[in-house]
Amino acid sequence: MDQEIGGLLERTFNEGKTYEVIVTTMRDGGQGAPNAAAIGVVRRGQFFTMKVFKGSDTFENVLAVKRLAINVITGDHVDMLAMAALRGWGSTEAEFGAEEYERMREFPVLKSAAIQIDCSVEEWAEKDGKDDYGHFHNATFNAIPQAYRVKDETGRPIERGTKIVLEALVFATRWKVSEGELKKFLYQRLKVYMQKTLDLGGEANLKALGLINDFLAKG
Repeated sequence: MDQEIGGLLERTFNEGKTYEVIVTTMRDGGQGAPNAAAIGVVRRGQFFTMKVFKGSDTFENVLAVKRLAINVITGDHVDMLAMAALRGWGSTEAEFGAEEYERMREFPVLKSAAIQIDCSVEEWAEKDGKDDYGHFHNATFNAIPQAYRVKDETGRPIERGTKIVLEALVFATRWKVSEGELKKFLYQRLKVYMQKTLDLGGEANLKALGLINDFLAKG
């Protein structure tokens, strides 16, 4: 690996910590429109590990071309993570407009990302199972950085557990796929985090909160 890329990873991502980023991919075997999703990534030395669920656009896109881009979004733009996490559920709605993307090595990345990292994908492994939210089929894999672009020298990714609104996003997506008493419980927990976000304030937090309300209204 390029020493400059290795240095960037060590400066930006603490080993073993989970960070919430936006992963961009391309539909239709790399020939279609861009797709974006909020995904947790963990740096393991000189690469990232992550997990995606079957049925998601990201799962299908990465499986097809074994390539993705990691877009580092700062706390000032946390509403973008909400857009990537909540838009497009069960519809063809795009997470972001075409004007919000640019290209790096002919691959889509977000213009507003502080850091863009083009990655190849290796060690793809699928698993079936069941958890508290029901049956799942997911894939874990390694994302190997191949190139990068730094647009904001001070930009740092958001570590999971450090933003209340991100906790609300997690509960919102789990609520969406749950049923019965579990769904009711998750909704109650979600409302707690939404209220905490409202109390905290801040333009990006409130924009994210509005997106969560829209998501809930769709059922």
